[in-house]
Order: sequence, then C-alpha cells, then structure tokens
Amino acid sequence: MDVELTYEGVEQAHIAGEAIKASGIQFDAIVSSPLMRTVHTAQIVADAISYPRESIAQDADLMERYLGDYQGTPTGSLMGKTQEELESQGVESFESLSTRTKDVIAMVKNSYTSGENVLLVSHAAYGRMLRTVLVGNPPETMYETEPIANARLIKLV
Repeated sequence: MDVELTYEGVEQAHIAGEAIKASGIQFDAIVSSPLMRTVHTAQIVADAISYPRESIAQDADLMERYLGDYQGTPTGSLMGKTQEELESQGVESFESLSTRTKDVIAMVKNSYTSGENVLLVSHAAYGRMLRTVLVGNPPETMYETEPIANARLIKLV
C-alpha cells in the first residue's frame, strides 16, 4: 500500500537524519524502497547529511511484504492463520520475502566495496526478514525476530 509519510513519520525521519549527522557516519549510497513514505524518509535523511537527493537509488526488492487481501489491515489479523491460508489470500510467502532480501544483500555486496556504507530505507516486515536472513534463521521465523523501530539506524554488517 503506497501511502504518504505521516506527520509522525516526518518527525521521526528528521530525528534520524540529525542523529546520523551527529554520529559522523558518511554514507556512500542510499537505497530506498520506491514506496512514497520510504522515498520521503530517504530524502529527509539525505538532506540532513548533505547527500544529494538525486543520487538516492530505488529498489523494488526493498518494498514491504505484500499482504494481498489483508493489505491495509493490522498485521495482527494475520496471526493464527496458516501460510497456505495466507497465500490463498494473496499474501507474499516468507520464502518470497526472504528471496527478495537475499537479492538486496547480493546487490549491495556486488555493487559496493566492503569499505562503503550503504543506507537501506525500507519497511518493518522487511527489516525483520533482513535480520532473520543475516543470522541464518529460517524465513518463517521472521516474526520471532525483534522488530526495528521506525526511522532507526541499525548497523547490520
């Protein structure tokens, strides 16, 4: 679901941008989901750290997990349903999200040198899957992974 960044999200992005600036971390690349709220977040952070907006890359593999018929409903409505039930309603499988995540990891490794810092701007479920993949846990355990709060900078690798 492609929605605008909320007022609270704008504030969180400004705080994150200022925290990154204060940390002194320099980013060689910013890659964002193409959804409006993440692009806006990436732009706010880019402005704070003097990174050119026009250099922000977009990658559809960073998009939020597609929830099919459940799109726009609280994620709690998915709990208790089997993967087969969810997939029959058009919900993206854990395996598909895991594959997209692995594709982004490969893209970063292949496109940037080991000394470069790459900021990924994505979504909640994607962040959980990214952590799940990086620690080597099975994709279906992603909701057992601690969530990343909105607009937080987390060093992953």
